[in-house]
Amino acid sequence: MTGLLVVQGMVFALWVVLAFRCLFRLLRIVQQKTGQPLPGPRGTAMMPRLFWTDPRLATDRKLLGLVTVLLLALSAGFAALR
Repeated sequence: MTGLLVVQGMVFALWVVLAFRCLFRLLRIVQQKTGQPLPGPRGTAMMPRLFWTDPRLATDRKLLGLVTVLLLALSAGFAALR
């Protein structure tokens, strides 16, 4: 059971890295589109649409989704073992 918890912690750490990498790439795309160093309300409002549609984020979306499903499966497995 401890091994599963360690694996879950490692997958969570990977998920955090991927989430922040995706967030900073998304911020860079919005900065390029708006020309502003920090996005205002308009730039912030366009972020969800860009996340789901921009081809530059396709790999990030797939990896983040895959690791999210893996993390949820590990959490369910850990809960089932308790």
